[in-house]
Parts: sequence; structure tokens; C-alpha cells
Amino acid sequence: MKGRSAPHNFLWPVLSFFCITLIVGCVKVDQTLTLQPDGSGTLDLVYGMSEQTIAQMKAMTQSMMAESATNGASVAMNFDYTESEVRKDFEAYAPYGVTLDSMSTEIRDGWNYRTLKIQFKTLDGLSKTPWFSDRLFSLSKNEEGNYVLVRAAGDGSMGMAPPPKTDPNVEEMMAGMMKGFRAVIRVKTPGPIIESNAENVSENTAEWIFDLENDAQALEKAQSLTMNMVFNGQGLSIPEFKRMAG
Repeated sequence: MKGRSAPHNFLWPVLSFFCITLIVGCVKVDQTLTLQPDGSGTLDLVYGMSEQTIAQMKAMTQSMMAESATNGASVAMNFDYTESEVRKDFEAYAPYGVTLDSMSTEIRDGWNYRTLKIQFKTLDGLSKTPWFSDRLFSLSKNEEGNYVLVRAAGDGSMGMAPPPKTDPNVEEMMAGMMKGFRAVIRVKTPGPIIESNAENVSENTAEWIFDLENDAQALEKAQSLTMNMVFNGQGLSIPEFKRMAG
């Protein structure tokens, strides 16, 4: 891609909300993982950042990259990528059976939102992408024949160092941008859910909510909580797998 030499510049800093929370708090993320009986499924992702924060982040980019050992695009810059550029990045994940079905961009009430619908053939393939490669992710069957899905806690950094805390101007800016953070992680299963540590659980849906407005520890919990659930495996043929972080 012209002007963007590093591969997957769009994907790796943005599409894992755990990475986003480490860099900037003022984002809204809604992620829904939908599993089919054969283990295929979709990942629906909506993420938004206020236009004011985007402008601030662009101004901070030079400072962040100067202090970071990792080269990459800023989170804010990822809103500038066109659909064709995003699809180009997704070509790297085709061998894993992961493809981009659709993408759209919308500006609403001073916020810039991006919506992506991602198709995957197996959870193992999806686990090799940036959304799940930052921590242990596994699916196994227990003695009762039910499925146990675990996304373990991790540092959430995706190799990206946080902004330097030695600069008081950066600290003040980051404190202001932490306001408004909200993330909802949702999993829809093909069999009834038996148990989960999610905040909201219905017959086939578990939902974890991290809302800084209602919980001062939301950012820390988003990065440290191990999400787990058990769902009925009767009639399902989903391949088991275990993916370590990295």
C-alpha cells in the first residue's frame, strides 16, 4: 500500500480492543463472535472514536512512536484507511480461512465508527489473527461432552508500548481521553450456555461489559479478565484447539 510500508498496519493496532484500551481509553467497541454447529462463524466488530480524540491522537503519534520500540501506525490513523486497503491487509489471513465480508464507516454525534463483518471457517484460524493472538484462546470438550471456551487474561499490549508517562503534557491528554471508554464482548453459541463468568447470560449469548462510566476499573478488567463459558455440545462438531499467545 502506497505510503504504508509495514504490513497489516490497519489490522494489528486496531482490531483487538485490548490493544486499543492500552493506547487510548476514549473508544467504544462492540464485538460479537457467532459460532455455528460446525465451528465456522462470524465476528462482527464495531469500534468508534470521537473525532476530537482522533485529532489528539494524530498530534500524539510522533511522541508515542519515539518512545516505543515498535514501529506502526497510530490508532487514529486507522480511520483513514479505505476499504480496498483493509481488504488488502485481510489477504494475509485467507490461508487461515478468515475473510472480510463487509466494512462501513459512519460519523454520528461527533464519533467516527467503523463496522466490520468477518467470516471464519474455524476458531483455530481466527485465533491466529490480531483479534485473538494476544492471549491464550482455546476450545475443548469436558467429560460431559460440553464445550469449554476460554479467552485467558493477558497484557493486552500486542507489542505496543503505552505512551510515555514522563511527559506531563501526554499524561494530561491521556487522562482526558480515558473518558467515554466502553467495550462489549459478546459470544453467541450454537448450543445452550450452561455456565459463564459473563455479566449477562441468556440461553445462547454471553456478554461481558467494560464501561468506564460505571466502573472505574473497567480498563484494567478488560485487560486482565479471563473470559470463560461452557455450552452444550450435543449435536455439535466443532474442532477443539488451543492457541497460545503470540
